[in-house]
Amino acid sequence: NENTSIFWQCFSRVAYQNSTDHFIFFTQDNYLPKDFFPGNCTIVNVTPLIKNSLLLHYWYNLKLPRLLKKFNADIFLSANSVLSLRTNKAQIMLVTDDFIWQKNYPLKNAYSSYLKRFFPVFIDKAAAILVTKEFIGQRLSTRYPGMAKKTSIMPASLDEVYKPISEEMKISIREKLTNGH
Repeated sequence: NENTSIFWQCFSRVAYQNSTDHFIFFTQDNYLPKDFFPGNCTIVNVTPLIKNSLLLHYWYNLKLPRLLKKFNADIFLSANSVLSLRTNKAQIMLVTDDFIWQKNYPLKNAYSSYLKRFFPVFIDKAAAILVTKEFIGQRLSTRYPGMAKKTSIMPASLDEVYKPISEEMKISIREKLTNGH
């Protein structure tokens, strides 16, 4: 599905590969196709929509702890660089961007000031931190030295071994299989 983000695609594959585990996805995206996920997944639509830092704080610190308890979750993975301060469940934070440090970030969201304020607390609270790019992990570790041992890289793209073939190889394949057409 074209509308399904790389995040949902990656974690639906994880759910398929770990069929004995139960996965709960909290989402604001109503377009997620139910048949996209295996039977060991539960999709929970989040309300109210998180549009600003007040709603973000409300959802993560009041609603999320109750939902984690209701579904008896062992681990919570946050894709928004935000964690709940009011739960004792293990939390993993996925940091996909370094907008926290960029002054002129073009996609500055409605809660970047909230992130700047609470990010050090989230780092302390995190059981692990995943970054999508090595330089983000290095930047985080430089700014927050105590978190170096918590950080791992989770690439958001294909592995480096998957790269386009050379132009010579393309020509060779074209000649061999299509008589040069």
